[in-house]
Parts: sequence; structure tokens; C-alpha cells
Amino acid sequence: MAEKLRTLLQRRRATDLSDLALILNEHGEHLNRARVKKLASVKFELVKQGDRRARLESNVEELRSEYGTIPGLDPGAASFEDAKELLMNSLSSLMP
Repeated sequence: MAEKLRTLLQRRRATDLSDLALILNEHGEHLNRARVKKLASVKFELVKQGDRRARLESNVEELRSEYGTIPGLDPGAASFEDAKELLMNSLSSLMP
């Protein structure tokens, strides 16, 4: 989870958002969010400083048009809007 957050900060790949949504959908209730946040803190040392949350939100929004390829890869994947909402609602508990 922490690694997927890091990758979404550094690149724009629809599969990263889809993977995060899947993890949150399938395992969100059982995630050790404090541990994810701690691991993310270490992972984010590799990422350019600045407003990371705003960058992540911007990267997610820029995936809107590319996300249309996801249903072809995984017909059961969350829609872009659902994936975005799942992630945005969870960010404060996952990001340092």
C-alpha cells in the first residue's frame, strides 16, 4: 500500500490507482493504517519534497482519461470516480 502511494506520487499510471482502490475495497477494514503511514513516511523520502497530497491528488485527476483502459484489464475494477473517492477518503489515514 505504501509503495503504491509512492508510485502514484511519482508517476501517472492508471493501474496504480486501480490497485489502491482494490486494496481499499477488499482489505480497507483490516489495513493497519498506522503501519502504512509509517512505511509511507520512509518510502516518501525517495520522493521530491513539497505538498505531496496536492501532487497525488493532481496525478489522480490526470488519470481520468487514461483510466478507461482499466476495465479491459480487470472488468471488476472500480470506476475512476469510485477509485478516486476511495483513495481520497483514505488519504489522511495513510499518508504522513
